[in-house]
Amino acid sequence: MKIPKELKLFGDTWKVKIVPPRPDGNNGSYFSFKDKLIEINKTHREIGLIHELLEILMVKNYARYYGQEGNMEYMFIMSHTDFSRVSEQFAELLKENNLLN
Repeated sequence: MKIPKELKLFGDTWKVKIVPPRPDGNNGSYFSFKDKLIEINKTHREIGLIHELLEILMVKNYARYYGQEGNMEYMFIMSHTDFSRVSEQFAELLKENNLLN
C-alpha cells in the first residue's frame, strides 16, 4: 500500500507523516484531531495507517472509551449497526483517497 502524504477525512485534509522509531521505545503510531495529523512509524507503515484510520473512525463515532488499565488502554464498544457504519466510512475513506486498487 502506498502511504499518502495527505488524506481527506471528514471534509478536512490531514497530513500523514512517516516517522522513525521513537527513542523511548514507543513504536506505535499517533493521530491528532487538533493538528489534523497522523504519524506512522516507518517500521509498521501499512498496519500503522490502517490502525490509526480505524481508531479515528471509532473516536468520531463515539465508540472509543478509556479502559481500566491507565490512560492509554482504550476500550472499543459498539453495536453491529455502529460497526456497519464504521465499515462503510472506512470503505468510503479508502475510495476517496484512492487507496483501493
